Amino acid sequence: MKYLIEKRNQLVEDINNVFVQAETEKRALTEEEQALFDTKTAELKALDKTIEAKTEARSLSMMEDETPKTPEEKEETRSVEEMEARSFETLIRENRADQNMAKADNGAVIPTTIANRIIERVKQIAPIYALATKFNVKGKLTFPVGKDAITTAYGTEFTKLESTKVGFDSLELDGHLVGALSKISNSLINNAQFDIVSYVVNKVAESIAIFLENELINGTTKINGVLDTTKNTNVAKFETTADTPTVDELIDMQVAIPQQNQAGCMWLVSNKTLVALRQLKDGNQRYLLQDDITNGFGYTLLGKPVMVSDNMKDTNVVYGDFSAMYVNVHEDVAIQVLNEKYADEHATGVLAWLEVDGRVIEPQKLVVSAKKTASSTGRAKASE
Repeated sequence: MKYLIEKRNQLVEDINNVFVQAETEKRALTEEEQALFDTKTAELKALDKTIEAKTEARSLSMMEDETPKTPEEKEETRSVEEMEARSFETLIRENRADQNMAKADNGAVIPTTIANRIIERVKQIAPIYALATKFNVKGKLTFPVGKDAITTAYGTEFTKLESTKVGFDSLELDGHLVGALSKISNSLINNAQFDIVSYVVNKVAESIAIFLENELINGTTKINGVLDTTKNTNVAKFETTADTPTVDELIDMQVAIPQQNQAGCMWLVSNKTLVALRQLKDGNQRYLLQDDITNGFGYTLLGKPVMVSDNMKDTNVVYGDFSAMYVNVHEDVAIQVLNEKYADEHATGVLAWLEVDGRVIEPQKLVVSAKKTASSTGRAKASE
């Protein structure tokens, strides 16, 4: 899937570049440029169908219990999607919100089907968000987190079952306002044959995904990222002898996660760390990192998928189940169309506003490696 997304992004870039020279020279497209535009656009539409099919195939397991829609219901759904797509297209091309779009302080609230398309694309571009535990609630969410284990025991007739005294902490997800700005060529907006809706959906989603993935990994003063062990004090920290863990350290990291949490575990590394991992061998001189096209990420390490991120630091490796990260993204996405701001660039700004927050709620599912400092003593091990 990642390869398909990268190929799609390259096609979108190629389509945009077709207009660059023409805009610079203030002329219409040549026959050759128009032919290239048509070819790239056709490839993009075909690729979109492939991505959509793969996404649908992934979600089939979650849809098994749903009652199949009747032909009339399918037609009604299709009609709503088409109507909302036309409304969104009118907003982009004419900067006018019709009766199908509600007003908001930051612009117009885009239709639900368009918002869903943006969020689905974000999941494809930012896998860590797709793997997180996701919520769609406006405002603040509070989670009670137990500080002690709850004991389960056998009961006996006429004998009182003693309850466990459990202390709770409260962790909150708030709503932080985030703006995602994309600049769209006016030549594309003015081309009635160009699928401007899909293009804007992809550009806005790409902007949100890049921001969100960085926040969920590294964190800021607002969002607690996976690597922010100063805030996520209960996440196990594993000291290693170098930036890239040794074979034995990787094994120790893996077993640091309780067995009941192992099912959904995977590795998170940077591109540089991936290169280093490719050189690691076991005692029988077999490479630890294995190609695996079946898991959606391309590689496995010690039997678990390996996720690679441009936002990941070269000095850390994360192992665990990323459902430990809880993320609230409210899907009431407001859109502003900025016609004048980029007029001198022959472009229009599309600014999406949404509320997001995220933090590690289940720290027992994650372990983060870090090279031990000079002050550290003893063999590298997971902290309690």
